[in-house]
Amino acid sequence: MNRDDRLLLEKLMAAMADGDAAALFPFIEHFGTALAREVRRVLRELGRTDLLRDRDELDGLVQDAAIDLFRRAAGWDRTGALPWVWARSAIRSVVVRGIGHATVALDPDRFDLVERGPVAGGSDTPDIDYEALRARDADFELFCRAVDEVGSERDRRVFHEYLAQQANGDPSPSHTVGSQFGLTAENVRQIAKRMRDQLRRLIRVDNRYRALSERGCLAA
Repeated sequence: MNRDDRLLLEKLMAAMADGDAAALFPFIEHFGTALAREVRRVLRELGRTDLLRDRDELDGLVQDAAIDLFRRAAGWDRTGALPWVWARSAIRSVVVRGIGHATVALDPDRFDLVERGPVAGGSDTPDIDYEALRARDADFELFCRAVDEVGSERDRRVFHEYLAQQANGDPSPSHTVGSQFGLTAENVRQIAKRMRDQLRRLIRVDNRYRALSERGCLAA
């Protein structure tokens, strides 16, 4: 990093440490590439190389990481490591919260054995018959019961389809699901994040669903 970039970095980090939210935007503009490298590294470690090809997903994760870094900026020592190296563990946590973990219930091999039906919203794209899958898969049934408690009917269907597209290797699941349900890709990502957050809270407090955490169905 050259001297000018270093001075700019220190200036922006100091401003963020003082609570100046406006400094976040030039920080992402100038140093987002370095932050994105850390996000990509975490995705590779988690085995989610499919998301490396989804520009919207990647940009969203970088923005989330930058916001988290903004909140931590006061703890950064300018004589130490670069911010994205110093906050490496925090960035990993941000990525895990953003994408969750693959669930046992969303094994693509299981989907192949289930007939598909029409998608809500009138799309011609076939959807998975979740009722059939629930009837023959105990893990998926438990997962769906938890989902039923935390989301609206639309959000449940969006969430299930989003996870299914991810499990099947869709390079841009938010766009695929958005086109099916008449939503923007950003809407789909927001729904998925909200559902994951609510599920994690439910799993932590309700022993009926503790097995989902034990099986690694969602990040704790």
